[in-house]
Amino acid sequence: MYSMNPVLSTTAPPQSNANVLKINTLLDELEFKHLLQQVSAHLESGCLDFVLDLSELKVMNSVGLNFLISVLNRSNQSGSHLTLFDPTPTVIRLMEITKLKSLFNIKYSSSLLPELAPPCGSLTQAAA
Repeated sequence: MYSMNPVLSTTAPPQSNANVLKINTLLDELEFKHLLQQVSAHLESGCLDFVLDLSELKVMNSVGLNFLISVLNRSNQSGSHLTLFDPTPTVIRLMEITKLKSLFNIKYSSSLLPELAPPCGSLTQAAA
């Protein structure tokens, strides 16, 4: 069974211009809306780079795909750069089936995460 609460984390010094959002479980509609609002606020505040860490995400549904597309669109609109970090084979396969994989910048090495994504702020999870 999968928890419906994503793990949100940031790494590296807060003076940098990037954020890391680590998602390790399915998103529901409420979490989707909450996280998208936070992502939008961070992008509008000047975060130049945004990394979605998918390294522990075992499954993804349509809500997750919609979240990826929404974050990509908002990143593009704000002039920011989105990177998907270490998506699992299951997530990659879903992205290939839906023909979305080519739209994203994907990085696979855990050694790149601090280089790619020092945070410019923190994200918080919605209260249950």
